[in-house]
Amino acid sequence: MRAWCKGARYSPTATDRFYRGTPAFAFGFGLSYTTFAYSELQLPQHVQLCSDIPVSVTVLNSGSVVADHSVQVYISQQNNASSAATPVVRLVAFTKLHQLKPAQRATALLLIKASAMAQVNEYGERTLGPGTFVASVNGWQGPGQGRAISGMGNVLSMSFELVGVERALSACHD
Repeated sequence: MRAWCKGARYSPTATDRFYRGTPAFAFGFGLSYTTFAYSELQLPQHVQLCSDIPVSVTVLNSGSVVADHSVQVYISQQNNASSAATPVVRLVAFTKLHQLKPAQRATALLLIKASAMAQVNEYGERTLGPGTFVASVNGWQGPGQGRAISGMGNVLSMSFELVGVERALSACHD
């Protein structure tokens, strides 16, 4: 069931995904007994619409305690060539690394599904459109999206271009 009627105007204020203020706590906020450092972020620079996007990043337990860590990928759109409203930032992939020992490195492999890149247009249809995006990888939502959290690690960011002609997400499965 759709949350709004077809033909009705979508309100960007209907969800916190469009909130431009500073929340008290960033999504992913949590405490840790250790610290983590990110390096070697890799993802393609040009991606065809409807394609999944592989992401890899190296995570170092830079603290002194064995710990698990959640690696999160967020995207923000730099230009909006689509007809759909664009969220400020959104979580599109995550994974958990288990039992990282002090000074141990692990490579996190994540996949941004094409469906995670879809946006809802004013008619309630999920669409994919071209544009420039920034993927940010870390253990929390990132700078400007809440207060900084010690121990959650540095933020790595990389731009990529989604290329093609805007289409309904359902057309991607044909």
